[in-house]
Amino acid sequence: MKTVRNIVIIVIVVALLIFSVLTPYNLVKTKQSNISDSLKLLNAQIEQRAELLDGLSAYLDPQLEIEQEIKGIISDINNQTRSASTISEKADANKEVSSVVNGIINYSNSNTDKRRKDFVDELVKLRDMQVRVNTAKNDYNTLIDSYISETQRFPLNVVVKFVKTDDFEYFMTAEELQEHNKR
Repeated sequence: MKTVRNIVIIVIVVALLIFSVLTPYNLVKTKQSNISDSLKLLNAQIEQRAELLDGLSAYLDPQLEIEQEIKGIISDINNQTRSASTISEKADANKEVSSVVNGIINYSNSNTDKRRKDFVDELVKLRDMQVRVNTAKNDYNTLIDSYISETQRFPLNVVVKFVKTDDFEYFMTAEELQEHNKR
C-alpha cells in the first residue's frame, strides 16, 4: 500500500514538473507565433497599399506636370518599399510612403477637380489603407513590447534561456526606435 502511494506521489510530482515546463514554453511559442503572424499581416497591408498607389497613378492627369511628378514619386517609393529586405528598411520606406500619401491627399484636397470622382475614391481607399498599415505597425510593435516584458519575468525568463527563441526587430525607423528606447 505504501509503495502504491509513493508511486502516485512520484507520478503527480513528475506531471507537475512537466506541466510547469510545458506551459511557459507554449506561452513563449504562442507569443512568437502571434508576432510572426502580425508581421505577415503588416507586410500584406503594405503590399496592398503599394498596389493602391500603383492604381492611383492611372488617375493622374498626364497633362499636368505636378501630377506626372507625383506619378514618378509613387513609382520610386513603391520600388523602395518592394526592394526593402529587412524590417528596418521596410520601416524607413513606410515612413517615406506615409509622407507621400499625406502629400498626395493634401494636394488632392487643395488642387483636384472634384469631378474626378474615381481619383477621389482611390484616395479614400488609400487613406483607409494607410490607417490600417499604421494600426498593424502599432499592433506588431506592441506585441514585441509585451513579449520582451513577459519573457524577462519568471518563469518565462528561464524558458527563454534554455530554448531557442526568436529575436524580433521593431518596425520602426532608427529615430523612432531611439525615441522608443528612451521610454
